[in-house]
Parts: sequence; structure tokens; C-alpha cells
Amino acid sequence: MPANDSPPLPGAAKNSFWERVPLYPFFLAVYPVLFLAAHNGVPLDRIVLFPLILSAAITLLLFGLLNCAVGSIRKTGAVVALWVVLFFWSYPLFDVLKKGTVIWIGSDAILLFFLLYPIGTIWLLRRRSDYRLATRMLNTMTLVLLVLVALSAVGNQFVTAGKAQRADKSENTEVPSPTPKSPVEAETNSRSGAVSTTTRAATAPDVFVILLDAYVGQECMQEVYGFDNGEFLDYLREKKFSLAKRSTSNYPATMFSLPFFFAMDYHDENYSREFHDEFGRGNDVVVAKRTLSGRAIRRFLANGYRSIFISPAYLCGKEKAAGIEIHGADTGGDPEFSAILWGSTLLRYFGPPPGVAEGYRKHTVKTFELIEAAARERLQPGKQSAPCFVFAYVSCPHSPFVFRRDGSALPRHWEGLLSNALKKEYCVEQHEYVNRRVKEIIDLLTADPDRLPIIVVFSDHSARTVAGSVAIRNTSREGILDTFSNLVAVHVPEGKTDLLPDGLSNVNVMRVLFNHLDGTNEPLMPDKYYSLREGRCREVTDIVVSALANPPENTKATTSGRNPADGP
Repeated sequence: MPANDSPPLPGAAKNSFWERVPLYPFFLAVYPVLFLAAHNGVPLDRIVLFPLILSAAITLLLFGLLNCAVGSIRKTGAVVALWVVLFFWSYPLFDVLKKGTVIWIGSDAILLFFLLYPIGTIWLLRRRSDYRLATRMLNTMTLVLLVLVALSAVGNQFVTAGKAQRADKSENTEVPSPTPKSPVEAETNSRSGAVSTTTRAATAPDVFVILLDAYVGQECMQEVYGFDNGEFLDYLREKKFSLAKRSTSNYPATMFSLPFFFAMDYHDENYSREFHDEFGRGNDVVVAKRTLSGRAIRRFLANGYRSIFISPAYLCGKEKAAGIEIHGADTGGDPEFSAILWGSTLLRYFGPPPGVAEGYRKHTVKTFELIEAAARERLQPGKQSAPCFVFAYVSCPHSPFVFRRDGSALPRHWEGLLSNALKKEYCVEQHEYVNRRVKEIIDLLTADPDRLPIIVVFSDHSARTVAGSVAIRNTSREGILDTFSNLVAVHVPEGKTDLLPDGLSNVNVMRVLFNHLDGTNEPLMPDKYYSLREGRCREVTDIVVSALANPPENTKATTSGRNPADGP
């Protein structure tokens, strides 16, 4: 027996194995995977089991190799446990410190955490202790944690299965009841005898609403990214789109921006509480339910529209709603869980996880293909007995940056370590790729001048790539633009190009559209802005308004030399 492994204490024979063999490194290695699966409601299938087994296997390999060099099984256990903890928890700890108000840490300070590996290893190996008591205590504590999280993960499987069964039953038994389009319309219809749903549907135009995740508005594109997006905006104008100059989102993230775009209102306390309670654990279900029940969507359903959603499964594909066809654009697996797991470790600095970048590319391409298929179908004789309302969620140009402007792949890179210059370059390239694909879709939708649809193209927030963040840590004009500056463009069959007012925010887009379609004058909501931190919203309207109030006198020259005042 090595000198450091002293004999068991008297009376401790029954605990000798629990004291002598450090199992806690292996418990610590599998705990984060199970925790994320339980916390996010992910099924315990191949997506979870593979990283679970891989984590345990790598820990076992490290344990065996290090024990051959150290010669003390308990010291080996302590060192391997340190490595596992630093691997899985260094980035979350760094992120907490970075967001704190007492201490400020720059992004480069993450390198300090890497120094803890050699420093901690040397200290543990040189420490004069047999680690017998520590082994017993850590074995017990980590086992308890592992059992608790395993029970939670297994319990979630039964809860999810129960919800699925109830959803199937409700889908087979529920009959959707028509809902008035708006209080104003309901009152008008009851007094004047509005045309029936069937008559209105027969003459109503098709509606395509396309969300481009994190698409940057022109103001931000010029001032922050040094690029003029005028060519694409001019194309939209030629197609008779109305473009809102200096448009903004009201929220810095999709999870709030999307549902309240369709609600045409701001979040309420119930949603805020539900979202916070489920933060990091399936709150996508909360988002999906509120999105699918949005006032604007109910209006289309009530008027006989065939409603189609094209979205990733994690957003709306897991939910079912009467009268809505949901087409998931996923390409297999659960890239969200893989990305969360990878991003919670130090591996995040070595680029996205294997397969996620390619999966993101495939998902984006498939989404555009599904939109194009819906655009073609509406032009086929006899294919449509009712007008269609199509909502498509395109998760691009949001990072990860994988597309060059021609659609080819960007070189694999360490996104967390990219310079701001490269982040800007890659962000612009991805925007140009999206521009090209959106043009192709609009050309399809406007091919028949006798059946022009309503087209809404908007983004839920800005890129948040250089200076922006959901928590609004940078309150400068650059930081606010990189968080809230967005694109809003609307095409109506009449070709009304002055439909949208300047400075329009997302909460009012559908209000403006419905006022035009129905000849009503429903008032617009006052502009409000919110930050989001740990699932909680905080109003930052004064900060945003102040930052946007004073644009720079001279914007940096851009690629085409257009005047920033010429476009949104």
C-alpha cells in the first residue's frame, strides 16, 4: 500500500470500501448531464445516454491513467473530481461573476480558470492527507445528489407521457370556437351584420409572416457593423413593401418577443411568472402555448384561414393547437440539448459541438424549403379551398455563424474567441445569405399579380453579437442598437408603401396591419422596452429611449455610400 494510504481507522471496517474507493468523480461526471436533461424535460433517449456514457468513460480513462502515475487511488479521485468540476462548472461560474455588480471580469479572464487545473492539481497532490474522510463524505453527498436528479429525470418522463396522452385526447375531442378579431370589429359586426366567415375567407388574401431571428436593422447594421444593407432594402421597396424606419423590438430575446408580437400587447404577470418558474426547464412550452393562442392568430382562425406553422420542434412543434398545422423543420435529434450541454462546459471555447453547426445549416435550409413549398402550393389550381395564414420561424441569421453569403460553409471556428472584427464579418455574411433566400421566397409569393398576398417580414431582436445582450449590460447607443434594432417590412396587395410609421416597435406591427385591413383605428400601444435576466423581465424604456435619441452626426462610410437617413 502506498505511504499516503494509511490503514483504516478502528471500527471502520464496514465502511472501508466507501472510504477507500472514490466514486464521487464518476457521480460528478454524470450529474450535469442528468441535471440538464431533468431541468429541460428532455427524454432519456440516445441524445442523453450518449453524453452520459461518454462522460463516465472519459472520467474512467483519466482516473486509470492518473492513478498509474500517482499511486494513490484517493488522491487520484480528488484530482479527477477537480478536473470534472472545472470542466463542467468553470463557465457558469465565470458567467455569474461577469454579470455581477460587485466585481467586473473581462472575457479574457476565462483563461484564469484554465490555470486552476495545474494549480489545483499540484496542491491536491502535495497536500499531506489520505483523503479518507473526504472520500467518504463526497461519495455520500454526490450519491444523494445523483439519486435525486435521476428520480427527477425519470419522473419527467411520466409527466411528459401523461401530457402527450392528454394532448392527443384533447385534439380528438376539442372543437375550436371562433373568436372575434378585436373588440372594435366584434361590436361593428354585431351592429351592421358583417359578412360571414365563409364569404370573408373566400375573398381574403393569403398571409405569410416570416420571422428572421436576430436580423439587424439598418441603423445598427451601419453604425455597429459598418455595412450598408441598402441593396436588400431597395429590393423590398421595389416589391412595394412598406418599411418601418428605425424600427425596434420590445424584448431582447425570442422567448418574449415572439408570443407578444402575435398578442399585440406586452407580457402579463401570469406569463412572466410561468416563464420564470420554468426558466431553463422546458419554458419553450410556455412560449409555444402563448404564441399559438395569440390574438392575431386567433383572428385568422376565426375567419376561416388555413393556418400553418413552420418552426423548430423545440419552439412550437411539441405543442398542438386546434386548427393549426405545425410543420417542424428539424432534421433529427435534439440540437438544443446538445448545444446547452456543450455550452455549459469549457468546450464552448472550441466552437459549437460536433454536428450542431451542420444541423443548424440543414435546419435553416429545410425551413426555407418548407416556406417555398407553401408559396408554390398556393398557386396550384384546386389546391386551396381557403386562404392560408403561414407563420415561418427562420432561426437564421442568428448565430452560430455557418453561412457565407453564397450559402457555402464558413470555416469551423471558436466562436467564443472570435475578434469583434470577425464577428461582424461573419454576421454580415450570414445576413447576405438570408437576404438571397428571402428574395427567392418573395419572388415566388409575388409571381401572380392577381393573387398578391400579405407578407410580413420581421425580426424578433437584433444580433447581440458585438455589444448587445439580453440583460442590457451595455447601455450605450451601440449596445442598445445591437439588442433592439430590427427589421419590419410589410407588403399588402394594394401596394401601400407608407403603411408603417417611423419608429414602429414589434408590439404594434399587427395592430397597424389589422387597422389597414379592417378599416379600424385601434390605438397603438406605447413603446416599452425590457431586459431579460434569469427569466425575469425588467423595464428599461428610459434607458433605451435615451440611448436612441441622439444618433451620431456622421455615420461611418459604408460599402455603397448610402446616406443612413435613406433607409430604416
